[in-house]
This record gives sequence, structure tokens and C-alpha cells, in this order.
Amino acid sequence: ETKSPRPAEPGIDCPGSIAREIVLSGREWTLEEFEAEARARISPDEYPTIGPMFSQSFQFKQEKEAKPDVRIEEPSWIGAQFTSKNGSQVIRFRRDGFSFHRLSPYTSFAALTPELVHYWEEFQSMTTPRTLPLIALRFINRIRVPDEVKPEQLKDYVNVQPPLALTSGVQIQETLSRIRFMDEDSGLKGAVSYSRESSKPSLPLEFLLDVEVRSDKGFAPQDPEIWNEIDVMRGLRNRIFTLTSKCLELFG
Repeated sequence: ETKSPRPAEPGIDCPGSIAREIVLSGREWTLEEFEAEARARISPDEYPTIGPMFSQSFQFKQEKEAKPDVRIEEPSWIGAQFTSKNGSQVIRFRRDGFSFHRLSPYTSFAALTPELVHYWEEFQSMTTPRTLPLIALRFINRIRVPDEVKPEQLKDYVNVQPPLALTSGVQIQETLSRIRFMDEDSGLKGAVSYSRESSKPSLPLEFLLDVEVRSDKGFAPQDPEIWNEIDVMRGLRNRIFTLTSKCLELFG
């Protein structure tokens, strides 16, 4: 996941999450053991902040006039998160996978690849995963447009605006859309999400664009084809990139 008030190199190389839903083998970990093993493999000078990650499930069921049935499971640990000194990068070692995140300021995928490969190999060495059923790249950008732009003019900046025939005096207040897609040639799948919350006239107009590309073909964890697949995924992401040339001009 990547988040920033502005993208760098839009449509080219904003890096996101990689290698999720891994099937690990063998060892039963405690949280303390998992954190200690991960800490030994991730530089404390570059990533000084560590924190546990937890998951908790809630269930709510209501039938007619019966008393609501609420079930809350005990939280369970799922991994450890490491944050870089300047807060711009996050590494997550999880029980079900590995992810690498770049936040603002963005850089290129090529610049981050050596570090990404290094920590992916460290994760493999620590957890000995058996399979890699899913690889995902995700790019999230919060984009602010010039002050003079009206909500109905956002279609000039992003191509996923829902087409509406607005009459005089009617304005768009909030927008939420999600488009799922599949590429026939590569078999890759993904989604584009676009949202804009209602804001006061005095506040800047901005929207959130979330693009995800997924490969569920399945790979052996040490298969070098993983990186070729990621290149194909990045190519697809760029082909379906939804910002207009007018929007890209904002980032010069």
C-alpha cells in the first residue's frame, strides 16, 4: 500500500505491496519469537521502529425482534511491522506473507527493487514458505487539484468519474466507484477504486485513486519468474492508468 498527498512519476513506477497470502511451512511461532527473528534480519539503523500486527474478527447477527447475536473473537497476532527512520518505508513480515511499502516522497520502482529483493530473501530464509499463491501491486494516491476546479470538472483530471447528466443547480457531493478488470493476455486481475468525500467550499478539492494488480498463478518462492511477473503487472498497471494528461501536468 502506498499513500501520499502527491504521486511522483505518475503512471510509471509507484511501488506497492508484493507477495501476499504465502503458505508457510513447519514452525509454530510465538509473537516474541517472530519479532526477534525478524528484528535480527531487518536493519535497526534503517528501520528502528517495530510494532506487532494483530487481527480481530467481529460477527453481528440480527433476526427479526430477537436479541442481537454479537460475537467478538480474541485478537490474534499476524506479524511484525518495521518503519524506516524517516517514516517513508514500511516492511511487514506476516504469518501469511510479506509486504514492502513506500510512502511519500515517492521514488521509482527500480530504485527500490534491490532493497525489496533483499528483504524478500530474508523473509524466505526466516519462514521457509512452501508456495506463493498471490502477488499484488497496489498504488494509492491522494491527489489535490487547483483551487479553481469545481467538482463537476474532475472528469478533466481522472477517467473513472461516473457519467452523470447534472441539471443546473445540482452538484456532486460524494463519489465512490470500483471497477474490477482482467487482462485476457496475461491472466492478471485487478481493480481501480475512485472516491471523493464531501468537503467544505473553503477546503481544497482532492480525490483518492487506488489501483491494484494481482497475479494468482502461483509460484515457487525462489522462482526468478516472480520478478518477470511483477514487470508484467507494472506494465498492465500503466496501461490502465486513469489520470489524464491534464492531471499529470500538476506534477510537472
